[in-house]
Amino acid sequence: MQAAKVIKLGDKEVTIRELTVAQVKQIMAEINTKEYSGHILDALLDRAFPANALFLAIGIKEEDFDLDVPPSVLDGLYDAVIELNPSCAAMMERLVQAGSKRMESTSSPAS
Repeated sequence: MQAAKVIKLGDKEVTIRELTVAQVKQIMAEINTKEYSGHILDALLDRAFPANALFLAIGIKEEDFDLDVPPSVLDGLYDAVIELNPSCAAMMERLVQAGSKRMESTSSPAS
């Protein structure tokens, strides 16, 4: 059974759900096949958790997500989504770290 939690996001209630393994696989497929080109939230907020995973956890399409909220409110949303999806969040963090290490190892030293 998927865990769920309802939080307030501004003046709206948002239901957050625990992602299934199949949903995490879908997120990774989008990222790996470059179907997912990133989102303003990925650049704005210092989170290793991609916005496409956030949208899936709250059951909303990217184009339907209301961006008319301050980043401080979104921090609370991310915290709640990550709280319900700690394994996915940890996996994303490991992937970001591995990518950073790979980038460091392939960059040529300055002469």
